[in-house]
Amino acid sequence: MGLSRYTVKHFSRLFIISFIFAVTLQFTGIPNLFAQGSAQPARTTITSLFDHNFTWISPDTINTALDGYPKFKVLVKNNGTGRSPDRLGVSFISNDYEGIIGGFANFPNGGYIKLEPGDSTIASIWSQGVRERAVFDKDANSAFSRDIGFKFRVDDFNNPQEQIIRRTITFIDWDRPVTLSKIVGSMRIQGTIPPDLNASSLPGNTPKETKVYIRTPHSQDLIEISRGPADLPLSFQAEILPREDWYLVVDQPTYLRNLTHITSENATNIQIERKEVGEVIPRYELKTVVNTPTGFWRGTVSESEETFVVFPGQENWKMENTEALKQGSALYKMTFDGTPIWTHEAGWEVWGGDMTTDGAWVAYVVNPSPGPKEHKMVILNGENGEVHWELKTTQEESFTPTGRILESLAIELSDDGAYAAIGTTASGLVTLLDVQNKAVLWSFPDESYPFTTGFGQIREMRFSEDAQYLYIGAGDSYLTKLRLSDRTIVWRTYIGAWPFVNGMNFSPDNRYIYTGTKAFELTKIDAETGELMWQIEPQTFDAEVSRDGNYVSAFGGSLYETSSGRFMGSGGDRTHILNGGKFTIGINREVTTYDFGGKVWNRSEPSGIGDCGGCQVQWSYLTLDEQYVIVTARDMTGEYPIPGPGVAIYERAEGSYLSVNEDEEFPRNVELRQNYPNPFNPTTRIEFTLPAATDVRLDVFSILGQSVAVLMDEAKTAGIHSVEFDASNLASGVYLVRLSTPEVTKVRMINLLK
Repeated sequence: MGLSRYTVKHFSRLFIISFIFAVTLQFTGIPNLFAQGSAQPARTTITSLFDHNFTWISPDTINTALDGYPKFKVLVKNNGTGRSPDRLGVSFISNDYEGIIGGFANFPNGGYIKLEPGDSTIASIWSQGVRERAVFDKDANSAFSRDIGFKFRVDDFNNPQEQIIRRTITFIDWDRPVTLSKIVGSMRIQGTIPPDLNASSLPGNTPKETKVYIRTPHSQDLIEISRGPADLPLSFQAEILPREDWYLVVDQPTYLRNLTHITSENATNIQIERKEVGEVIPRYELKTVVNTPTGFWRGTVSESEETFVVFPGQENWKMENTEALKQGSALYKMTFDGTPIWTHEAGWEVWGGDMTTDGAWVAYVVNPSPGPKEHKMVILNGENGEVHWELKTTQEESFTPTGRILESLAIELSDDGAYAAIGTTASGLVTLLDVQNKAVLWSFPDESYPFTTGFGQIREMRFSEDAQYLYIGAGDSYLTKLRLSDRTIVWRTYIGAWPFVNGMNFSPDNRYIYTGTKAFELTKIDAETGELMWQIEPQTFDAEVSRDGNYVSAFGGSLYETSSGRFMGSGGDRTHILNGGKFTIGINREVTTYDFGGKVWNRSEPSGIGDCGGCQVQWSYLTLDEQYVIVTARDMTGEYPIPGPGVAIYERAEGSYLSVNEDEEFPRNVELRQNYPNPFNPTTRIEFTLPAATDVRLDVFSILGQSVAVLMDEAKTAGIHSVEFDASNLASGVYLVRLSTPEVTKVRMINLLK
């Protein structure tokens, strides 16, 4: 049964919309970019690359303190009479950077540009690579310039084609923290904050001030405007740089942190809507920690069983023991309170994995490159972890039809356990499996597909509730709805890239899909029609939807209203939104309770997860009743004990009543944090924390134990401290930083890469 009809999203209005996008708010979102209902195109003549139009649509000046690091974007339109050439891809080029690495990831990523006549799409590149490389050429105004370019090419040996689009981008990179004097301009703001009359009843050690700041959605700092006694009205005024994305931030002791969008209508009479904290602030306590030899790339849950499964994966490394650790990788099934049910040895690290909602079936795929040349798909009995069905290939069978099916990073189970879908990487195929009968049903795209390439690398998929449709997020930058009965593409919608691990979720009523992609796009889509409701760029991954469907968050805590995509504030870390519309919890070394404005209200005890570079939290889960938080480490690294904290369970505790005073909060432990950037050339920042005043010595050693630098040897006060390390006179390699106090010694590995 072939492809009889599908709806491709046309970007007929995209140029105008993208221009507006480039000069207005990044967080307001993009309207519907496409027309719907177009019939299946015939196999038309292939248009030359040179019949395509390429238009730069992102700003040429970036203020990193206020804009963050937005992507570089080019609008691509097919002006020819035939579809785009096959294997039309894009890559980053620059005269200023050699040896391009992840900070300049380009999109489509693992897929190709496929346009019918008159259609348009967007190609994009991360700008994070600028931040990851030391800057030494800033002028007196803290500005520097970089050559940034897109190379569009057709990978056709007989007819290679190439088009290059480039710009000189100016970066304004202010020193941190940013103060009010830096942002002086012609935009006048003023207002009066009512008193916090409840503040006088708080204990004596609680701060009793009203503080007023401003920020943008991507600000690196809260920029203070004014402060004063909380029990008195506080008037403020300032002249600031004209922008459309300023927010007024107000802190008062017994109210949640308030964010108010500053507009031309309210700038000189800003009114805030205060929300009281309430009687109890949610709090979580560490219940149990499970030591494991590897970290975990993803997990899945069964709420009806109150169980979860975690899948070992991606980038686990332990110096010379890497291969042995990967071979010992295991899946763990546990109850929500951490009670073990079973383990299953996978034989290598796992990328894709899933469990049915009733816990009856568990599936995973192994993509072993680099490693043993055996691709494998396994379906387990969810009750006992025993193998129900296994498909695998040897190295010699890698290029057979079965081998191409199993070259996968993604597998998804339907809720009823009837089907499994495997999504491949290089070939961009989706394959449907009959779980009960252990049968391969079909693969798509097939010969009916109008392009010779598939969807691009597939990272996330979801079945509809009735298992009639499959939603496919892939490297061609689109989300595709596929009807399974006849393999018909119902619609395709641009989402920027493939969805990240936690980046594809339905609204509670299943009416909408939210995607948070590798390209840092957050998108809301009507699941029935494919209509793009809005699209924004949080500059990070994920799409975590609140249980009431009113909010969605990205990794790092940026919060948005689902009805409009409006920026609501930010918390931190891997974020979950608690019921009630007041608080979020951020998951990393510990569980931190934030309000929507990002103010810290309490923190749990740390679990040990996140104490090494790379082992930060990739996947976590908040149970529906909000009683448990499941936290997993992503990777284990060279400085980490093996086995080490791999899974942590936190339990809801009696709430607290007082917030942390962020200006005066002292760390609870001596901590030597991972240097940033790392790798570095030739300078890096090393940060450490002290719970009390003490003598501190900070040394750098070669990997052979030879002393190469003494960065500090003095008494320091309690708090957070940092020092710059300049390794200009050292050779590339791994070095050790040692922090010593009379009570404790901490060591970190750092990597100098010249």
